[in-house]
Amino acid sequence: MWVPIAVGIIGLVGVLGTQLFAARREDQRWRRDLHREDLRWQRERERERERRDHDVALQLHSRQISCYGQFAGAVNAWNAELIRAADIVRSAAATDHLRTRLRELRQLAEESLATMEIVGSESVRQAGRKAVDALNELESVLVGRDGTNRPTADEFAQRTDRVFQECQRFRQQIRHDLKLVDG
Repeated sequence: MWVPIAVGIIGLVGVLGTQLFAARREDQRWRRDLHREDLRWQRERERERERRDHDVALQLHSRQISCYGQFAGAVNAWNAELIRAADIVRSAAATDHLRTRLRELRQLAEESLATMEIVGSESVRQAGRKAVDALNELESVLVGRDGTNRPTADEFAQRTDRVFQECQRFRQQIRHDLKLVDG
């Protein structure tokens, strides 16, 4: 009678041992799967963050191009109008229409500069401010605050040259900022 009991106990121990061993293996497999899943989610989150960062960089670059172009256009229009105004001022005092047109162009350039202060790099912002300052000085010398000051040819040439240099620096900074030039 003791033989069937011994065989039963050995069988029970074998079954329990097999179950414990299988449970341990299943637990290890579950941990490996969980670790793999965590790594997969982490990689996917990194890819998503990189994609978002790339999209933001592209949007900023697009906004910079638009802003720089708008500011450059405003500065060019203001500069061209000042050059045209030089001929008018040399022959007679500046008219109210001319003063109004110059004020509108100055405001357009300053509004564009304000937008550029948000999206532009520091070097482009500084170059833009210097270009606006040079144009303001040229306008001040050309039209004068009281309308009686007439610039000498040397004053006009000096201010025009400064405007040209500052606008060139500004354009060069834009090209550098947008990585359109080497260096």
